[in-house]
Amino acid sequence: MASELGDDIETRSDPPPPTRWRAVRPWLEGAGIALLLVGIVYVALGLRGGSSDDPAHRSAAGTTTSTSLSPEAEVEQAYRAFEAMLVRLSTAPNPDDPEIAQRTTGEFRARVERIMADRRARHLLVRFGAEAGPTSVSAVVHGGSATVKACYVDQAAIVNGRTGAVIDPMTTVHERLTVTLDEDRGLWKVSHFVVDRKPGSEELAACE
Repeated sequence: MASELGDDIETRSDPPPPTRWRAVRPWLEGAGIALLLVGIVYVALGLRGGSSDDPAHRSAAGTTTSTSLSPEAEVEQAYRAFEAMLVRLSTAPNPDDPEIAQRTTGEFRARVERIMADRRARHLLVRFGAEAGPTSVSAVVHGGSATVKACYVDQAAIVNGRTGAVIDPMTTVHERLTVTLDEDRGLWKVSHFVVDRKPGSEELAACE
């Protein structure tokens, strides 16, 4: 699930990225790549089925820094919370959801809100497969900014929430992501999200 997020997401004029991205991010004028992962972003936290560990069932409490965690662990925790939020909103798009402000910042936040408004207006929802979710996450902190590298199994379908009609059938794609988070008053928030490509190519970069 990965960007409408215009300049904050790597823009291109080529075909839209995998299902999860098409689902979550409507194409914006002048922003080549699709909007944000609808369930966007992922079925984070390695969910399975509808268990209590599924990000879609987790609380929306803010992720604050903790003295018991290393800076890298705090960033990874914030990133996973962001993905969990996207999964939750993919089933009930709401541009006014207060958690968006807790998980994102700057123009990226504004674009997420626009994407959710678009999804709600068009009654588009995402259904995730049992294998969907991140397979690895690593973080590097540079002062008040941090970079997350993640491998993600994008297994999702896009449906019309009113009719149940399948707009995009279930597909499975393996993606490598680069996500930037900035610290804002004790909270790590996503400010940039990119689906990695092979150098000089539009082909998705492989996860190792």
